[in-house]
Amino acid sequence: MLRLGLGIGCLLAACYSPHPAAGAACAPGNTCPEPLECVSSPTGPVCEPHGTVFADASVAHDAPLADGNVDGPVTSDAPADAQLPQPMLVQKANNFVTIGATLQATFPNAPAAGDLVVMIGAANGGALDTVTGGGATTWMKATGSIVNTNVEIWYGYTNGTNPVVTITRAANTNAMWMSITEWSGMASTNVLDAASSNDGVTSPARSGSVTTAHAHDLMLFAVADSNPPSYGTPAPGTWTVVDTVGPTPDFLQETWSRELFTAGFHSPSVASSGNQWDAAAAAFAAAN
Repeated sequence: MLRLGLGIGCLLAACYSPHPAAGAACAPGNTCPEPLECVSSPTGPVCEPHGTVFADASVAHDAPLADGNVDGPVTSDAPADAQLPQPMLVQKANNFVTIGATLQATFPNAPAAGDLVVMIGAANGGALDTVTGGGATTWMKATGSIVNTNVEIWYGYTNGTNPVVTITRAANTNAMWMSITEWSGMASTNVLDAASSNDGVTSPARSGSVTTAHAHDLMLFAVADSNPPSYGTPAPGTWTVVDTVGPTPDFLQETWSRELFTAGFHSPSVASSGNQWDAAAAAFAAAN
């Protein structure tokens, strides 16, 4: 009986000891004792050495995102009932300035009323004051990290009246940049499912954990780094490059997208050579 009691005690201690073995479940809040970190695995969040990548625990199917400018049918390995409607990239635009307090980007065409418009960008000097235009009455900040190079994700619903989006930071005397996208096939209310942001000085760049509740999401993952950097391929899962802004001596921002068909835990990451990065990810609910 004594041996049995000791054995049970050891098992319990292994899960939450100061130096747990790799593979132990993450503590509440998806935390792990150093030097381990909480990562997504097929069985849920677990403590693993830095840089460990599993396939998403929630991955059932990946599907390439449709682009409004692509001719012909869009192929997908998503479930048959998830084919329509899908999040579709309608159009995009970007801009940057090496020194400025205001910056604008203009869509090639007026956006369609009811579509989701997203702005991903930043000011080197600090947090943005405002995002306006694009036909959106209200812009909301999904997430952002203002530590190293800086990156922010903002979103709104467009009424189709204005193709110009403006970002401002009155006190800014450094670089500013922005990437704007228009998406159809999105939920008409409560579109933001989950979001997270992070910063660091070693590769890979990670957004932090994003736990989605909606069964069908569009996930956008963005990283801004300095020097300028080069980026690898995001993992886990299959990602599509949405837009690249820069490079300049101050920054390079890249955005990727991925369509998800199952709710769950996600922690996207990508190799980055700049090592002064900020990363952000936001999951937006699709219409079905």
